[in-house]
Amino acid sequence: MTLLAVLILVIVTSILAGSAALAWVRYYDLTARQNEKAALADIERAIRAGIVAHAAIPGPSDLLAAVAGVTEWSLAAMRTNERGNPRVVLADPQFGLGTPYLQGLPYVQTVRGSADVQSPRLLLLSSAGSALPASIFSGATLTETQFDNLWNTVQGETPADWNWKGNAQDLCIQRVHLRNLFVRLTLQYYADQSQHYGRYTLDRSESSTNAPVEIPERDEAFTAYVVRGSYLGLYGTDGNLQFRDILQDGEVVYTCRDGIWYRGTGYFGTRVGPTVRHPSPEEFVDALMAFMDPQVPVRPENILTSKEDLLAAIINYLSVGAYDNQSFAFGEARQALIDALANFTGSSTENP
Repeated sequence: MTLLAVLILVIVTSILAGSAALAWVRYYDLTARQNEKAALADIERAIRAGIVAHAAIPGPSDLLAAVAGVTEWSLAAMRTNERGNPRVVLADPQFGLGTPYLQGLPYVQTVRGSADVQSPRLLLLSSAGSALPASIFSGATLTETQFDNLWNTVQGETPADWNWKGNAQDLCIQRVHLRNLFVRLTLQYYADQSQHYGRYTLDRSESSTNAPVEIPERDEAFTAYVVRGSYLGLYGTDGNLQFRDILQDGEVVYTCRDGIWYRGTGYFGTRVGPTVRHPSPEEFVDALMAFMDPQVPVRPENILTSKEDLLAAIINYLSVGAYDNQSFAFGEARQALIDALANFTGSSTENP
């Protein structure tokens, strides 16, 4: 009886140990999948930020290296996941950018922008288990059908045309559609006459020294797709800068009439120079984030109020102003903002 009890105890213990080991393996696999999906989402955000910052899209083979250069990730950590499998970047074979004809990646924006962007899709792939098929690597040339099969694959399934023995649950796919990173810009002259020939620049920073150029098509509208956040400079026929816009809207039109640029078309546009239009919410957020960047220096004289203090005053002012019947609180918030701005800039609180 004692021997039988010992045998039963051994069997039960072995079963429990096996179950615990199996549970641990499943938990480890699940954690690896979740970590990898989160990592791919982070990489997508970095790709988007890099495109906006540089107005350029590297080729699939170079994209992860370019992203690693603007993040805290090492190149090795960017290219390889925690299971030791490579991360793969694939571009839609129909992806087209450029002018006057669409071309594939890489793409670097010029003053001409791009013709209508075609199929701006990227895929980030990796496996939290078995290695991906040998034919799947960064920059691999796929057919349109092969890319679509991958794009349309749902979680837990293997692409229809793959011969892969790995666990479908381990396949991690991040779909990156870049259409919303482009603004449709239209520039035109009121008429094909020299008094309307204003000029423009299209840059990545306000400090660019590129010379203004005339729009390519004088007798018709010039339309280009440009990366969101690009700086558009509009110059009159006298060569002076009239207006600078940070392109954020999905579509924008400017017309030069008698040497003056207008936002809109014909006589229905709104004159932009020398006034500056109010920023959109997206532009305002972008400006605040740029202001808060640690690399943006603060003048030594600005010692009474920090960037953080000023940002807090702005947020408080906007928050209070978003509600009705806040007259007393709104007055306090307004005064606090005035004080913060005055302290930060060194202006007088009587006339900040």
